[in-house]
Formats: sequence, structure tokens, C-alpha cells
Amino acid sequence: MPDLPVVGRSFIFGPMNNDTRPNHDHNDATGAFHPAMRDWQRFYGTTGTVTTCFFNNGAGLGAARVQQQILDAMYAGDSGSAGYDAICYFGHGTKQGLETCGWYADSIASFTDAVDRLGAVDCKVVLYACSCAEPGGIAYRISENLRGWWSYGLKVYGHSLPGHSTRNPTVRVYPSGGGEVGFTLAPPRKIPQWIHAIRDDLRSTLWARFPFMTQEQIEAEL
Repeated sequence: MPDLPVVGRSFIFGPMNNDTRPNHDHNDATGAFHPAMRDWQRFYGTTGTVTTCFFNNGAGLGAARVQQQILDAMYAGDSGSAGYDAICYFGHGTKQGLETCGWYADSIASFTDAVDRLGAVDCKVVLYACSCAEPGGIAYRISENLRGWWSYGLKVYGHSLPGHSTRNPTVRVYPSGGGEVGFTLAPPRKIPQWIHAIRDDLRSTLWARFPFMTQEQIEAEL
């Protein structure tokens, strides 16, 4: 298994509680989001610092209160010297927004303002959530709000289709020459290998490493 990159500081956030709404997976947090967050902590918490926020997504709290929990945790974890190298969301998503915490186009500025203030110049924002990277979706909007950092290496990653939080191979990255569409991360000549590696979460750590890899490095590994 390839070595993990060294990630100095990261902030990860996901829901404390399983989703109890009708027609939703009632094992989403404990079955998918929490295990992935624990893996991230295990991968990057030894050589770096991982600040983790399990936000209370209980019924009746309202989106603003949920978001404030996350923002408070982001600022509390700020060391005042080096910014977050990665900021990762584990939760439900749609084209329009980060569903579990209610960040949509009309409110996402509070999140991107915090990334602007607390992220490293080449911060990687990773949305381990469904459909956030659909063309013109919330991943694109986050990237646009942070365009002042593009030349330093800031990138926003998301999935363009529904799927598992970390096993979904439909990863797109912004900014790119694709504008609202984004850039498909899977190497064109290695798509079957990419799909296999992303879905093989028991043996592959590619899902947690790709934000810190170049396209050439991904293709060479596959």
C-alpha cells in the first residue's frame, strides 16, 4: 500500500446523529460517515493534527445553529500560525448544497469565509458527499468564492453523482478549464483501475490521498 502523504493540519466535520427522516438511510452517520472520519484521524492524526467536529444535527435545531457549531469548532482548532491543509465534509449532499448541515448557495459564504480565513493558501476542500460536484453545483460555488487562492493551489473536490461517501468514483475537482463542469479526476486511460481502487476501501487509501496527489501521480499508481 502506498505511503500516506504528510498532512500538517486538517479539519473534518460530519453529523453526530443518524438521519431519521423517512426514505433516508438510518445508518448513515454510524455506518459511513463516522468510520471514514475515524480512518482520516488514523491516517493523518499521527504525523499531523486533525481537528474533528461531530456536529449535533438533531431535529429542530435549524441550519444556522448547526452551521455555527461547525464554524466554532473550525475557529477553536485554529492554531493561529499555519492554516488547515485540508477541510473535509462527511455527510449528505446535493447539487445545491451540503444537505446535512444546510449550507446552500444563499448561506455558503459563511463557510467559505472561514476557509478563506483559516485555510492554508493551498487548502484542499473535500466534500465526501453525493452530487456536490454536479455542473454548477455547490463545489463550483465554493471554488468561485475562493478564487483568490487558485494560483496558490487551492482546490475543491466533490462527487458528481450519488454514491457512498468515500467509495464514489465520480470525483471532480475545481477550479479547472471545465468551468462549471469541473475536471474529472479519474485518469482517462485508467478509469477501470480508478473505480476499483476507490471502491476497495478495505485495502486502498486512495480516497483519502487523492486530494494531495497530482493527476500524474494518480495515473502512475494505477
